[in-house]
Amino acid sequence: KGAATLYPYNTQLAINSGVAAAQSGAFIYQALAIKHDTGQLPTLFVSGGAWPQLKPHLLAAVKNLLPSASPENQTKQTQIHSIANPVLDGLAAVAQAHSESKKTRQTGNTKKTAREHKNDGKTFASS
Repeated sequence: KGAATLYPYNTQLAINSGVAAAQSGAFIYQALAIKHDTGQLPTLFVSGGAWPQLKPHLLAAVKNLLPSASPENQTKQTQIHSIANPVLDGLAAVAQAHSESKKTRQTGNTKKTAREHKNDGKTFASS
């Protein structure tokens, strides 16, 4: 293998460098598109196993390309936030919300409704 480099000197480095440049370029392109549509740079997040190899290239691209797209932010450093497990974090949030919703429904069903108190002591489910 081999890391990406600015001046690759063999095929593997050229491939790795091309992939890093393409990923960095796509990232910057999306950030600039959002800037164009909203008037402000977005908060930048990354994840994935290749982040450690891509990090120096993406940081250089952000430093060199994004500040020039936003003169009012020249003094403000654009930051990239790395999220280790966004899919698992999302699944955990959904599971927690589902669990809380289920608890609320269970707690709510323990109270008798006016309909349950009627009908000669017979209990009818109401929802």
